[in-house]
Order: sequence, then C-alpha cells, then structure tokens
Amino acid sequence: MNPARDRSRRGYTLLELVLAAGISTLVMAGIGSFIFLVYRIQATTAGDVSAAGLSRNVLRQLEWDLQSIPGQLPEAAVADPSTQDTSSLLQAVGETDFLVASETETADIGIWLRGDTQSLEILAEPPRRSGRQFVGDVDPETFSEVQRMRRRVIRWGLTDSVTLAFALPEEQAATAIIRAEGLIDALSGSIEYSEMLPVPELLALEFAYFDGSTWLESWDSESVGGLPRAIEATLTLAIDTGNRSLEVAPREFTVRRVLSLPTQRFTTLAVE
Repeated sequence: MNPARDRSRRGYTLLELVLAAGISTLVMAGIGSFIFLVYRIQATTAGDVSAAGLSRNVLRQLEWDLQSIPGQLPEAAVADPSTQDTSSLLQAVGETDFLVASETETADIGIWLRGDTQSLEILAEPPRRSGRQFVGDVDPETFSEVQRMRRRVIRWGLTDSVTLAFALPEEQAATAIIRAEGLIDALSGSIEYSEMLPVPELLALEFAYFDGSTWLESWDSESVGGLPRAIEATLTLAIDTGNRSLEVAPREFTVRRVLSLPTQRFTTLAVE
C-alpha cells in the first residue's frame, strides 16, 4: 500500500495544521520585520542626510554674514591710529562705494558685533551688486542721507516673527526664525527687520566667542574694543522620523562648527 495515497485520503492531522500555521506566521512575521527594518533605515538615513544638508547651508550663510563685518584694524597693525579716521579704515576694507559720510556723521552707529550664547547681532556691509542687476534712478544726496542714518544689521538666534515684530501669515507666526536682517536707525537705535529665514526644524542655536586664549559666553565689540578671533556655532535640528505620534519625541541632529572671523584680511591690509 502507498503511504502517500493513504495520507491524502485521510487528510492532515490537527497537529500538522497547527505546525503549518505556526511556520507560516513566523515566515510572514520575519518578512514584515525585514520590510519595516529596511523602511526605518531608509527613513533614518534620509533624515540624517536632509539635516546634514540643512545645517551645512545654514552655517555657510552664517559664515558669509560674518565675512561681511566691516571690522576694524588691530591696534598693533596701525602705525599711527590718531592720523586715521573712520573713513580711511572703511576705505581699507572696501567700503568707499557705500559709505560717503565723515567720521562725525557715522559716529552714532559704531562697527560692532555683540552676542551671547543664544543670539548674535552684527553690523554688516551692504550687499554688493553682481553687475547684472537693474537699479532704478536714485538721488545721490537722498541715498547718502539714508545710508548715513540707517545701517544693515543681521541677527542670528532662535526666535519668531512676533518677537521681531515682523508680519507673517498667522499659521506661520510661531515658526522658528534663525536669521533676521534689517536696518538700524542711527538716532533711535531701533531696528526694522525686513528679511527672515525660517527653519521649522530648529531646536537650538548656541554661540561661544574665542578671544585668542579663552572661550567666552558673550561678546560686545564696543566694550571689548574689537572682534573675536573665532565664533563657535552649535546647531541642533529635529529630524522628521515619519512618526506622527505626539508621544514620540523627534530625533535630534547636532552639528558644531568653529568659524573664523576676517581679522586676517584687516591685518594684511594694514601691513601693506
């Protein structure tokens, strides 16, 4: 008698069915776990790559802004400080195209960088034109007066549009703002912001200032008498993991970078 034919006639036992169902369940669970693992790895990698790209762009913008500080010549590099006024110093760093006022006229707004661990403000050079832009007719006298009374200010730090009194749509009012740019009035000292850089992923932005020997938590160029040698920026971003549950905290991506200030170019110009 053929055993296989007998088995097909009487069917499978309950134990065999249970074992088959268990094995099928284990196989399906393994396949599902593998697919979920691949998805998590892909999502994590994509989030890390996106955060790395965003942080790189943000820190590059910060570095560009720091390079736009007019600055001042180190005292050791100036042969006779009493014979050099503000206009000559600004000419040395290429400001003659933008500042036509005398030392007395520009004394109301100093050349400064000030900040603490949470925020940073700099007085920056006006943006240079590329040569391809169209510029309307401007009265030179009016432009000189406005340029003398109002200077470009850039602010870095975690804030929002409400704090900076900048009008944004209501649904975006609470969006994290990392960079703001505007004009400061020489007489009142008030700042009117006109540009914002929102970064919804921003969780924290911290600064430290290097004076050549020590890292400091704050800096004021007006009281210190110059610019720091370098600034350390620590940027923390939230990575979107794809999990919309409120109970799951977003993963954090932190990058730290030391940015040197353009003090070397002032020293070189002074020596020349």
